[in-house]
Amino acid sequence: MRSAEEDPSYDSDFMDTVNKSMSVAILASLFHRDLVDQMVQDATDTLVGLGMHEKNIKVVRVPGSLELPIAAKWLARSKDYHGIIALGVVIRGETPHFDYVCQGTAQGLVDVSLETSIPVMFGVLTTDTLEQALARIKGPVEHKGADVARGVVHMLNLAALYGR
Repeated sequence: MRSAEEDPSYDSDFMDTVNKSMSVAILASLFHRDLVDQMVQDATDTLVGLGMHEKNIKVVRVPGSLELPIAAKWLARSKDYHGIIALGVVIRGETPHFDYVCQGTAQGLVDVSLETSIPVMFGVLTTDTLEQALARIKGPVEHKGADVARGVVHMLNLAALYGR
C-alpha cells in the first residue's frame, strides 16, 4: 500500500494526464437539451484539451435522466469505453416526480459503475430552479461538464494505476 507521499493520485497533475488511447462515452439527456448540450461541449472540450483524441469521445443521447443508467450499462458492457460521463438536468417541479428521477438516476449510475468497474461520472444536475442549474453549468458555482471530464480522467488514471 502506498503512502500519501508516494501515491501519484495526490498530485493535482494526476487528473490532467490522459492516455491518448482511452475512450469515453458521454451520455446526454435530451430533456433540458440546451443546458445539457453546454455540458456536453464543456466535457468534450476539456477531454480534448487534456489530450484525448476527439475520435475517442462518443456522445449518446437518451430521452431523459432516468434513462441514463440503462444506457450506461449497455455502453459499459460493450467494452468499447474506458469511462462514461452521464449528463442531465433535473429541475424540481410541483410534484414528487423530481425525487424519484433523482434517486433512481443516482442509484442506477452507481450500480452500473460498481457492477462493471467502469467509472461512471455523475454529471446530473438536480436543482430547485433554472438559475441554479445555469450557475452550475456556466459558473460562478461550477462548470459541471468540465468538472466531470476531469473527474473521469482522474478515475481512468486510478484504474490504470491500481488495476481493475
